[in-house]
Amino acid sequence: MSLSIHNLSYGYKQQEVLDRIAFKTNTHSITALLGPNGAGKSTLLKCINRILPYKKGTVLIDKNDVAALSGRQRAQRIGYVSQKTESVHMTVFDAVLLGRHPYMGNRVSKKDLSMVQSILKKLGMEPFALRSTDELSGGELQKVSIARALVQEPGLLLLDEPVSSLDLKNQIEILRLIAAIVKSHDVNAVMSVHDINCAIHYADTLIFLKDHHIHTVCKKNEVTKKIIQEVYDIEVTIHQTDDYPVVIPAHY
Repeated sequence: MSLSIHNLSYGYKQQEVLDRIAFKTNTHSITALLGPNGAGKSTLLKCINRILPYKKGTVLIDKNDVAALSGRQRAQRIGYVSQKTESVHMTVFDAVLLGRHPYMGNRVSKKDLSMVQSILKKLGMEPFALRSTDELSGGELQKVSIARALVQEPGLLLLDEPVSSLDLKNQIEILRLIAAIVKSHDVNAVMSVHDINCAIHYADTLIFLKDHHIHTVCKKNEVTKKIIQEVYDIEVTIHQTDDYPVVIPAHY
């Protein structure tokens, strides 16, 4: 599922947050949004799925205007994982099952139940299936959010700092799973990331935001010291490994 954004602008009252954002992404790709705090990464994700109703610009999914889709139609196309997830008193299984709501009729189908079971297994969450979400750690709760988005069968997956509260092992597991789903299904993922090296390793395209604009769009092997220094105002060195560049602060 392709995503095309044209001249998207958004602001809170008199404060401009995004100004004339434009880029395209395609199926089977992961796009990472990077930039300093306040650059507009989370706001951009919320504009794409109309959580924040932008007034200027256009967001197209497979040439369909997102603004013209109903809430159910958007939910059938877009899976969204927010940066923070609030726990409620329900089982993990039921919390993930909520992701099937856009497809449900009057009752839960065998397919709905099977998909939840499959995703829980892939995420290693089967032992937690009957636990209440208000008993989970922050990392476990984030996994529930990701599982709920995946059972929506989205063509576009939006993730706002999806691994920020996870330990290193779980970060790698989640990012590998996201990459596998993107590559093996008709899925296009856009995620905001703070860790530049994590983005370089897992994303196909990097979009750097600064001062409400897109500063640079590049591939992982096109990242330069100049880009990092201009976006983050910090000196870095870049070491080239066999497959990826690695960014290291100069005075770490």
